[in-house]
Amino acid sequence: LCYDETESLAARGEIESKMAMVREVHHRVKNNLQVIASIMRMQARRVVGQEAKSALEESVNRILSVAVVHDFLSHNAEGLINLRDVARRIVEQTKKGLIDPEKAIKFSIRGPDIWLPAERATQCALVLNELVQNAIEHGMAHSDEGSVEVELVDHGEEVTLVVADDGQGLPADFDLERDSNLGLRIVRSMVERDLAGELKLTSTLGTRATIRFAKSI
Repeated sequence: LCYDETESLAARGEIESKMAMVREVHHRVKNNLQVIASIMRMQARRVVGQEAKSALEESVNRILSVAVVHDFLSHNAEGLINLRDVARRIVEQTKKGLIDPEKAIKFSIRGPDIWLPAERATQCALVLNELVQNAIEHGMAHSDEGSVEVELVDHGEEVTLVVADDGQGLPADFDLERDSNLGLRIVRSMVERDLAGELKLTSTLGTRATIRFAKSI
């Protein structure tokens, strides 16, 4: 029996070519986002007011958190992203950008590899960035040492994402709707609107933010 694979090979070649183009697009998007972040970081160094400086630094981290996902997509154009890898990169760049080297704040990531569609991973990257940033800037604001832990739990069709710190905790009368800063408002909006999930904040020894959402869109 003879079988002509000409059309099949041509189709595979065309698919591989298109996938290479998609990877290149994600690579360029990642590079462009990093350039924008670098320009904003330079601007932050020139700003005199601390409030404006902090706002620019937070915006830099938000841009870089999106760049993380595009970086992974530049190597894997099929669109599935490992949430654990995203969490690790978010923690690393947040430490680098916001932690005073003299402070002894430890970070840890627990949980299995969890693969999500690119859109879901991007939303999680932004949420993770805000929660880790919030833990550092508010939970650890008056501490020279402490810990921030990111925990991932795979429930099959759903995911639980936890960011916990052992800092000063929330005020006794804290109300998520009334007292949220910009970061928590972003988290709440993305969890409820984009992830169609649930956000819960608790405070005992520090603060614990728990998010649960479905893997599929």
